[in-house]
Amino acid sequence: MKKILFLFVMVLFLTIGCKQIVIWKYGIRSPKTETPESIIAFAKKQGQSPENIYMFRDSAGYFRFMKDSIYKRACFSAIVFNDKGFLVNYKDSASCQWSAAGYIAKLKKDTTYRTDESRMISSVIPSLMPVTGCASPDLQGQGFDYTIIFTWAKYIGKLNDRLFRINEIAKNNPRARLRVISLNVDMQQSWCLREDQKTKLN
Repeated sequence: MKKILFLFVMVLFLTIGCKQIVIWKYGIRSPKTETPESIIAFAKKQGQSPENIYMFRDSAGYFRFMKDSIYKRACFSAIVFNDKGFLVNYKDSASCQWSAAGYIAKLKKDTTYRTDESRMISSVIPSLMPVTGCASPDLQGQGFDYTIIFTWAKYIGKLNDRLFRINEIAKNNPRARLRVISLNVDMQQSWCLREDQKTKLN
């Protein structure tokens, strides 16, 4: 029976490909435009509180962020800023996409790290707005040792589970005061983008 199952799996890989199987397994689909309501509904199904979720205020801020070489590479991972607002360089080219969780779990107030002073949180925060429309994140993040921004999207399906865990990991780290911003990067219907604009990042 095991041999038959193994042969069946091998046939699947050969006929439809590994990439397609991953797409099916994790529920990944083609991106589509969303609304604050659809994002909130999805987040609640995943057990996430919408009060901590932010989105881009407009398409200009979205494209500016997503075209930045560093931020784009960190998409569907986490970006870390220190208490002075500078980007923390915690990854190298060999780092796994999911290495952020391990780094955040061990992060301490006196952790040694390199910073990128050309990228500051003050250039990102003004582009964001709460998905609930109720509040705005503090620009400076005063009282925190680090601000963590992790990005996620509805269309990556179950892969979001790893990203949502960052909330709990940060909460359970007693060695540093961490602020976490859950940033949804789905394009919004309210931006009224043309089809060619939606594929500008490809």
